[in-house]
Amino acid sequence: MRLRSKDNGLTDSTLFVHVEIEGYEEEDDCATRALSIKKFDPAKYDSIIKSHQCEKNYDKSSGTMESAAILKMFKRSVSKYGVYYKKYVGDGDSKTFPVLSKIVPYP
Repeated sequence: MRLRSKDNGLTDSTLFVHVEIEGYEEEDDCATRALSIKKFDPAKYDSIIKSHQCEKNYDKSSGTMESAAILKMFKRSVSKYGVYYKKYVGDGDSKTFPVLSKIVPYP
């Protein structure tokens, strides 16, 4: 997981966590999985990237992408891992908190 610094000295890793988790769980996310071999086998990485036809997997606005991803992770956390999230720590510039406040992620 990579962290990026914010002007206020805090770090934000939310989107990167989503990319890593989704990348390993989605069958069609070839490009993300290919990144794991880029350092060790650049030729194989180049071959995968050149031959792969990427698919669009999100049809709404980019502004809602982060909140939709977090909501999806929250909703499946119980069935997949037996985990209930009690707190959400955000970076203050996303729409995630209002979405989680309106939509109950757990049954």
